[in-house]
Amino acid sequence: MIFKDKDGLFKNIFIAYLILLAHVVLLAGIGVTIVLFKGVYHYLPWIMGSIGISVLAIAWIFYRKMSQRSSEIKDILSMPNSGTEPLKSDFLGELHLLK
Repeated sequence: MIFKDKDGLFKNIFIAYLILLAHVVLLAGIGVTIVLFKGVYHYLPWIMGSIGISVLAIAWIFYRKMSQRSSEIKDILSMPNSGTEPLKSDFLGELHLLK
């Protein structure tokens, strides 16, 4: 028996090996997912506690910076020209009078 279409045969064999390799990768991915979710479930209180502490720390830092800069904001808004000229806020939070 002589094969006339050797390129097509090799393509089909290559595709079959790719399909088998995709199944192996899929099974390995499922195994890794199960191990990771077991770890996440096991350490969930620690993860949630660290997220809570970091949120509280960020809120405290934000409150402290706002309380330090509140006098600056009051000074800018109490300027005599601020009622007639609009204020512009930059991307980084700086306030400027538009002229």
